Amino acid sequence: MVDGSLDPADGAFRIRRDVAWELDYPDALHPLVVCAHNLDDWDENWNVPVEKLKNDAVVAAAHFLNHQLLAEDD
Repeated sequence: MVDGSLDPADGAFRIRRDVAWELDYPDALHPLVVCAHNLDDWDENWNVPVEKLKNDAVVAAAHFLNHQLLAEDD
């Protein structure tokens, strides 16, 4: 998702469905779960373009990965 190899909406959905659910929705994944919900609910009547929501998902995923890498360095 972060490197562009997976559509952000698809990636956020998979994280919510396969990872967050399995881990009982940890706080660290909350931003990605919110992105998944927003992307699932989005329609053309929203004042926010779907591309912005997809970008938000990529940013949330990158933040999560960076946080995890920093935690491993400790």
